Amino acid sequence: MSSALLSLIIFGLFFLLFIWDKLPMATSAILGCVVMVILGLSDFSTAFGQFSSTTVILLIGVMVVGSALVETGVAAAFGRIMTKYSHNMRRLLLL
Repeated sequence: MSSALLSLIIFGLFFLLFIWDKLPMATSAILGCVVMVILGLSDFSTAFGQFSSTTVILLIGVMVVGSALVETGVAAAFGRIMTKYSHNMRRLLLL
């Protein structure tokens, strides 16, 4: 089996893991990279090199803060306040 086809199969399987949400997304992403390295389809620096980029670190931070806001109920409370003061005017809700 060619390495391109095997890579596509692995990508498809881990994409399905994202969709089914059986594992946390971060776990699926890292596991996909590990499988690619173990099977020799990618080297370590290519597979894991972008995890240290500032964009990825920023996104991880935003996800942590967003998750904390949802878990504590702050996001739901903010949504109720926005709905109350917008008087169900959709344009105001977009702001």
